[in-house]
Amino acid sequence: MLNILRTKIIIISIFCLFGIAWTTSNLLAVMNSTHYEIWADAVSVGGGEDQASANYKLQDTVGESAIGRSTSTNYSARIGFREMELNSSATPALILTLGAGNVNFGTLTKNGPNVTPSHTLITGTNSATGLSITFSGSPLTCPSCASNSNIGSTVSTPFTASAGTNQFGLSAIFQSAISNPAASLYPYNNANQFAFDSSLPLISSSGATGLSTFILKYVANVNGTESPGDYVTTLTFTATANF
Repeated sequence: MLNILRTKIIIISIFCLFGIAWTTSNLLAVMNSTHYEIWADAVSVGGGEDQASANYKLQDTVGESAIGRSTSTNYSARIGFREMELNSSATPALILTLGAGNVNFGTLTKNGPNVTPSHTLITGTNSATGLSITFSGSPLTCPSCASNSNIGSTVSTPFTASAGTNQFGLSAIFQSAISNPAASLYPYNNANQFAFDSSLPLISSSGATGLSTFILKYVANVNGTESPGDYVTTLTFTATANF
């Protein structure tokens, strides 16, 4: 008998600052297509990212108009390309934005094919000691199944997606950053491999970092012995910075 399994991941994002957790919403005017993404741009007449001498480095944008910051009771705006950068002299800031609230594997069978849904994660902080992003949650489970109700387990070394194998994992691949990028960590930083161990941090930086974009990719496969049913999990991503 062919086992049919439907799977879904529900993603909840949590933001941590000064040891307090809260939820918030961040808006970035990202322009993208199938193969490209421009997460931010500016209409200007010049500037650059790499103007440097022996003792100094300059990152500037010349020719923008009406830049600065604006606030009201419920909203705040940082207008201008450089205003999006987080610097140590500004109000303490920590950003974590997920590009999707859930991902769906559809129907899985032991014959595959490998399905690897993905979404973006954008983070940044002006903390001089950097940030750390972790996740919590369990592999896929089927609440209504009496037995053989798990897909995947804790795996702390990278593995390759393989149809016909019971496995579940994720990876975090760096895409771009304004400046001083954060970095994905082993075992999640392999483009074509995956892992799942919530005791291991996902992303970190050692100092202040400009907005850094990562692609979080997931994989799930079955070996055919699992009970048919709906398999789900909830993953919670937490960003922590010290100010």
